[in-house]
Formats: sequence, C-alpha cells, structure tokens
Amino acid sequence: MRIFTIILLAFVAQLLTAQTLRGRVQNQIDGQPLGNIQLVFSANAAAQQTTQSDENGFFRFDQLPIGTGILTVNADGFAPYALREMVISAGKEQVVAVFLIAGEWESAISPVEIVEARPMRQVAPLGEIPLSRTQTLYNPMTYFDPARLATAYAGVAQTDDGTNSMSIRGNNPALVRWRLNGMDIISPNHLPNAGTQNDQPTSSSGGVMMLSAQMIDNASLITGAGLAGYNDGIGGIMDLHLRKGNNERHEQTIQAGLIGIDAAVEGPLSRRKRGSYLLNYRYSFVGLLGAMGVSFGGEKITFQDIAAHIYLPGKKRNAWSLYAIGGKSSNNFSPPDTATVFKELFAINFASRSAITGVQFTGYSGRNFYSQTGVSFSWQGNDRVQTLNSNTYASNLIEETKLVINSSNRYRISSNSTLLAGINLAATTFYNFERTGNDTRDLIEGNVLTQLWLAGESTFRSGSVKVHYGINPVVSSYGNSLDPRIQAYWRASERHQWVLSTAAYSQMLPLWYVAPRITLLRSTINAIRHNYTPSDNWLLSTELFYQQINNVSVNSVSGLSFINQNEFQYNIANSTSGTANNLGVEWSAQRRLNKGWFMNGNITLLRSVYTGLDEIQRRTRWDMGQIVNLTAGKEWGKKLKKQTSGRRFGVSGRTVYMGGYRSAPVDLVASQDASATVYDVTNGYTLRNKAYFRLDGRVYWKRSIGTKRNSTLAVEFQNLTARKNTAYNYYDPLTKVVTTKYQLGMIPNLSWRIEL
Repeated sequence: MRIFTIILLAFVAQLLTAQTLRGRVQNQIDGQPLGNIQLVFSANAAAQQTTQSDENGFFRFDQLPIGTGILTVNADGFAPYALREMVISAGKEQVVAVFLIAGEWESAISPVEIVEARPMRQVAPLGEIPLSRTQTLYNPMTYFDPARLATAYAGVAQTDDGTNSMSIRGNNPALVRWRLNGMDIISPNHLPNAGTQNDQPTSSSGGVMMLSAQMIDNASLITGAGLAGYNDGIGGIMDLHLRKGNNERHEQTIQAGLIGIDAAVEGPLSRRKRGSYLLNYRYSFVGLLGAMGVSFGGEKITFQDIAAHIYLPGKKRNAWSLYAIGGKSSNNFSPPDTATVFKELFAINFASRSAITGVQFTGYSGRNFYSQTGVSFSWQGNDRVQTLNSNTYASNLIEETKLVINSSNRYRISSNSTLLAGINLAATTFYNFERTGNDTRDLIEGNVLTQLWLAGESTFRSGSVKVHYGINPVVSSYGNSLDPRIQAYWRASERHQWVLSTAAYSQMLPLWYVAPRITLLRSTINAIRHNYTPSDNWLLSTELFYQQINNVSVNSVSGLSFINQNEFQYNIANSTSGTANNLGVEWSAQRRLNKGWFMNGNITLLRSVYTGLDEIQRRTRWDMGQIVNLTAGKEWGKKLKKQTSGRRFGVSGRTVYMGGYRSAPVDLVASQDASATVYDVTNGYTLRNKAYFRLDGRVYWKRSIGTKRNSTLAVEFQNLTARKNTAYNYYDPLTKVVTTKYQLGMIPNLSWRIEL
C-alpha cells in the first residue's frame, strides 16, 4: 500500500487550473511543427472557439465550457482532421498531438472515422474498430477495459460475461493477439482462468485487462483484413498505445468503488517541460460485492497492478518512450463445511503474475523518412494448486515469455505515394509442469517468428481513390509464408465510400497447445464495405466478409479440431489437414458522442463451420448465428454561476442478444468411468445453448467546481434482469449428474471518480 499512499499524498497536495485543451500541430510526413494553423473547438450548445498554432506548432484553448466537443482542423494543403469525443472537465487538461497529412491523402476516409492521426498511419476504414478512452467512461460496465468495450461492436462476441474473451466473426478466442505501442506482447490480463471450463488459463484473455484505461491514449481492435504489418492474428488483434503524461502540470485522478481503487499521477519531469511521466496503480477486491450478496461461487478474487510511462523528447523531433507494467491476481476457493458439488470438496488457489516492459525510439530523418524502433519483453506465470484435506490433489505451473524487436519505417516517395517497410522479430517460450496424484508431465516449447512487411500506399483521382498494397513474408521454425494483401478505398461522393479488401494471414499456433507445428495456420480474409455518412456525426455501414482457414490441427477423433479449443490442455493431434471458414454480414449505425448523446447499434449474421480429419463440415463451437447490440447514452448539463462550472447528469445502457454458443454432449458413461467431464466430440458440437441476453445500465452525476476539480459519482449494473445465461454443461462426480453452469447474475458497481 506504500505506492497508494504516495499517490494519495500527491493527490491531496495539488489543486490545479484546468479546462484547457492544448497540444502541438505537426506534419505527419516529416514531424515538422506547423505554425499559423487555425484550430476550431465546437462544444455542446456553445459558440465555437478558435485559436492558431504558434511558430513552433503549439496551440492552446483556455476556459473552455464543461462538457464534450470536437476539435477540427481544415488547413490549406492538408487533409481534414477531426478529433471527436473530447471531454472537457475541471481539474484535467486535455493534451493532444495533431498530425496533419499533406494533400488529399485521406479524403477517401469517412469523416466520422477520422481520429487522432497516429504518426505511422490513420485508422483503416475496414477491418479496424477504434476504441477511445472516453468511450470506456461513458459505456456501462466496461471496467476501464477496451476489450470489454469492443464487445459492443459488430462481429465481436463476448464468450463469457465474467471475462474479456472475444470471439471475432466466429473465430477461436485463443487466436486473438495483443500489441502495446506497436509490439507484440503476451496476454496483458488478470485472472486468465476466469470463465474457463477446466479452470485452466487461456492464452489471450482474462477477467480484466492489466492496464487501466487511464494509461491508454488510443486502442484499436483489428477484426479483419488489416494493413501490412499486422499478421500473426487470424482471430483479431488488440492494438494498444500508451498515453503521454502532462508535460506542464502535475495532475491526479483517483477512482474508488466496490471493485477497488484506481489512482494515477502525471506531470513534467523537469521545469523545462521537455519530458513527462505517467504512473497508475490499481488495487481491486471483490469482498465488498460479496458483502452485498453478489455470489462468485465462494471464490475470493483480488488483483493489483502498477504501470509507468516515461516520455523523453530529444533533439530534432526525436523521442524516447520507456514503460513498465506489473500485475498479479489471485482466485482462491475455500470449501464449505458440506459439499453439494464436486468442486466444493477442494481448496483451490490460483495465482497469476505478469510483467511487461519496453523501450521505443521515434525519429525523423530529413523531410520524407520516419522510423520507430523498439524492444519489448513480457512474461506471465500462472500457478494452480488444488488440495484435498490439506494434501495436494493436483497442481500445475504455466509460464510464457515473449521478447520482441520491432522496426517500422515509412518513406514518402512523392505527394501521392508512400513506401512502408518493417520487421517484427518475436522469440516466445512456454513451460508447463503438471502433477496429478503421482503422475507428472513437463512441456517446454519455444519458437522464433520473423515477420517482415513491404507495402505501398498510392492515391489517384485527386485523392478520391486510395490503394494500400503489400506483402508480409513470415519465417519460422514451423513454416514459412508469403502473405500478400490489398485494400482499395473509393470515395464515390461526399457521403458515400466503398472499401474492398483481401489479405492472406499466417499465425503460429499458440504454444499452449500440444499439436504438430510443422506448418503455420493460414488464412485468407476477403471483405467489401459500404459507408454512408448522412452527417458528420453519423456513420452507417454494411460489410460482407468471408474467411478461410487452413492447416488446422485435428486428430483421428472425427469431430475434434483445435478451432474449438481455447484453454490449455494436452491434446496430441496427428494432422494439420483441418479447415474452417467464417461467412457473415454486418450492419451498424454509429453516432459518436456529440451534443450530449451517442448511439451504437449493430446486427451481425454469421455462419462458422469447420472440417475434421473425416472432411465432414460441421458448425464450430463459436457459431452463434446472430449478434445484436444496442448501446446509447444521454447527458444533461446545468450551468452554475460561472460558465466554466456545472453539474451534469447522464444515463447509458447496453443490450446484447446472441444466438447460443454450441457445445458437445457430455458422454455420461465415459465421465462416470473417469470421474471427470468427458465430452463426445465424435460428431462435433451438435448441441446449442439457449440464446444469450443481457441488459447493462449506468447512471452518473458529474460535479465541476470552478477550475479546481471534477468529480463523478456513478452507479452501474451488469445483467439488470438477472437472466441466467448458460455457460456450459459438465459432469459432476459427486452428484453423478450432468449439471449446467450459468454465467454471472446481476452485478452492481458503485464508483466515485475525482480529478485534480
């Protein structure tokens, strides 16, 4: 608790002047500051405010009204720029980096999809979902987790409502990959065993992300045919980017609630304001929820993490970024006096520990070359011990490490052509030790995966057509591949846009699974999308997609395929002749937060099938058929005596309906003989769970007092109707019957957030 005490003392010691929006305008191509650029901030029910950048590119808005707004830039010779969902509150400055692109480079992109320009690229108009920090604050029951936020979008299904596990367009959640600042990392999640059938950890998800949203500048979920440089992620990629701390003022944010405590401090490293720090600490517990009667099956759940980001600008527009993240979580079950199910005979202690660290250099050379190079190391260890009457019944230790060297480079050939090139070198190791009674098993695996990319971007017809094309060579000890891809964007008119994409992917089968790795998983993703923007705040889109996956591990049990397995288990496959394919259509209507309200509605129709060793086509475990989401929120404001102060009241809600996941029947005779659950997968996943429905809600009150501080009191509920959604069926050796395990019931969360 010493860290929390330090943060709390700094928090109490500072009272800051805020309601300021400031930043710097730079040319994305060469990083040069841009002076005399006019910027416009449009706030809710308030007159527009304008300012200009100075000769060094810096700009500033002071005394902005409380609420939300949009920052726009329309400069001669540069593509339009819009940064939406800017939240202006007392006690907190908004600091942004504005990168403008020369010419009509991005005119093919829908105005609603334009977000802050990352130095290397813009958000792709197909196959990518941008996720902002603001959305995690306004959407109900996200737990500051962008992965949970992503499940409100088209094509994304949450496989268990106690976790951030995602099945994207019918894919296995184990095929989701994570990135931080452009580099691959291990799964950055607490409690990776949450929601799994065998209480074993997964390689890609957990109860909640280990990194608070207060540390994140922006995030994206790559759902489909990503641009060159995105590979090794057939099932999707969560792409996270750290936020820089405020380099002029020391600021604090603290949030306390029934889930736990989340505190952050940030500020300049020196009086010269040439660098910044950002530090966040969380300590979470579920004891208070348990005291309120919320049941977690007798389990005591805790987690804590600390994250730090140091940003050091150098000379000539260069900069260094250093970051470190550490976390641990535990899930301990104590048996009751009288057991009613088999699990209650045992004491089960699960502990998980994770660490991520990295350093990155960003630099410009001349007027046309940009480079970003970094090294990242990540590690996770999971330890599970199951005891019976103080004697060890079973135990296992799982550890994974990943060392990554990454370099991304961009060279501007001409005003309408750019060359992209890079390399991602990842060395991964996996270790498992398992003991059940007197039987022990050891597993050690390792792999070096080299991914390269060479791509180009070209525009035609005065910027109304843009083409991204390239190849992604992949080299590994388990196979090589040469993956081409192309995306073409056509701005047919001011409000209509078409995007066509095809891409080949290769992915290393997770080392968590014992299967032949003589070849890589191979996938081809094809999609066509139409965007219609009836106004600058609305985006209506339709997308058709088809994905084919080859080299899937299968064995002689006809219905058994890796495509249906998402947690660690021993499964000796003897062939990689399996296939899978996903076909679907998505409709979505999205209104970004503006003038006090937002809405995100979408419908996905999906068909997901696979073939085993017998080449018979069957439905996958993740074939839920349809996904329907509707999220909306409204905020009302009341001004006090000063324009810069006010009270705000808001509500938001989300409803989701999905066709049930599929499951294999329990083999009762085999389960009785083994005293454990044995599924009959001979004919695949022939059963279907009942349809899933959930309603979440959030009510909040904001209070801003002068320019000193801002507080938010919120009450949230997950599963307001307390519907019993099926998780899975299993055989209980104590009762000797097949039992249904349900997902979480209604969960309340009361929180208070204050910013100074």
